[in-house]
Amino acid sequence: RSQDPGGGGQALASLWSSGGNVAPQRMVTHNWSNRFLHLLAAIVADGLGFHGGYAALAEELTTEAGILSVMTRARSLHVLERTYWVCA
Repeated sequence: RSQDPGGGGQALASLWSSGGNVAPQRMVTHNWSNRFLHLLAAIVADGLGFHGGYAALAEELTTEAGILSVMTRARSLHVLERTYWVCA
């Protein structure tokens, strides 16, 4: 929670960007009935340039080794700085 005396909250993105404005390069929407893993896999698939689905990537993201593998690929493609706005 924000230290604002008014009791307002603060977006996590504001903390990560040290309060600076960061324009999203992609906008994403979701359905509340979907799994968070599927939302995350879809975003990562976009970043990695996948087309036509993210099921295999979602499975890969369920293990630590899989996450490390995905991070290595993302680093090699220089896409870790891409910004996304998830409309919740």
